[in-house]
Amino acid sequence: MSFMARIPRVPSGFGSRLLSSLRGGSTMRGPDRFFTTNFRALQPIKAPHSRVATGPIMWSSIGIMARNSRPSLSMLNFRGTSRGMATHRDLGLRSNGSYGFGNRRGFSWSAYQGPILFSAGVIVFNAVVLPMLFRVPLWSRTFRMHPEYIVYGIFAINLAVFAGWHLAKGRALQKVMKYGLLRKDEGFNNWQMLGSAFSHMSFGHFAINMFVLFNMGLPMAKMLGAQKFLEVYLDGAIASSLLSVVAPAFLGNAAAVPSLGASGALFTVFGLLATLVPNTHFGFLGLPIPMSGQNVFLTSIGVNAAGLFYKWGAIDYAGHLGGSVAAVIWAYILIRKAREARRNRRLF
Repeated sequence: MSFMARIPRVPSGFGSRLLSSLRGGSTMRGPDRFFTTNFRALQPIKAPHSRVATGPIMWSSIGIMARNSRPSLSMLNFRGTSRGMATHRDLGLRSNGSYGFGNRRGFSWSAYQGPILFSAGVIVFNAVVLPMLFRVPLWSRTFRMHPEYIVYGIFAINLAVFAGWHLAKGRALQKVMKYGLLRKDEGFNNWQMLGSAFSHMSFGHFAINMFVLFNMGLPMAKMLGAQKFLEVYLDGAIASSLLSVVAPAFLGNAAAVPSLGASGALFTVFGLLATLVPNTHFGFLGLPIPMSGQNVFLTSIGVNAAGLFYKWGAIDYAGHLGGSVAAVIWAYILIRKAREARRNRRLF
């Protein structure tokens, strides 16, 4: 099966040349099950109703017994139960929600100020520091000439973390678990909000997300340039994780499950592509979808919103929506800049 998107050819560059990228024609391929689930949730052994998760949690892919580096936190008993493939961030777990963020009903600044301030810090870093880093002469010309290298770098990080889940042992494995899994209990730490966006444990989950990264990320990197693409990608990752963490405050225990994966950031890439190049057309099983790429993206927002409230399957819909929100914001920023650049060209 194949999921195909026919998009206009987009040149390298950013700003004044963005609008000129809305012409031409080329073909790009993508996943056939972009919005589908692969893991069925496994009911964990019940834990005592306390703020510390002490019960084992069942999960798919490997069989290890790992203890968090802090003794006050939970012992997670991962048992191998093979499942299929996914493109979502959810582990396929169910939590009793009796601890951490998961037991909160209603938003509390004191509870969520850490994740919110960390997210704001990441966004400021991306906007202020990243441009300076990409101006370093040692590598600035390389990334300017080859913006696709940033996509290869993101893939390499995901591959390294994926290998870590399966090959690391002892303290190294503890580090992977500590920073590669977005938890909503006392095991939460701010760096999980970024680390989980580069983390996959199932090969199917990893393979499909990386397939999307290459087939949508490469044209976007050439359109925006390496620095701007990385900024967009990281903003999408942090927005995805933030909404995933905050969602249980409004939706209760059902949303308080651990999650990981790149699909939140990839929804930002997907949404930005569909918005900047609205005449993109997608196909499924070789048949064209009778709507524009922009409408496909808007439909995905509706599907994710409905899934979030109706709790369909074991998918982190909040994470997907966070990435989609980042896409909408970035589309507004980039389109406005492109219009300003075009107006300035006319004046001069």
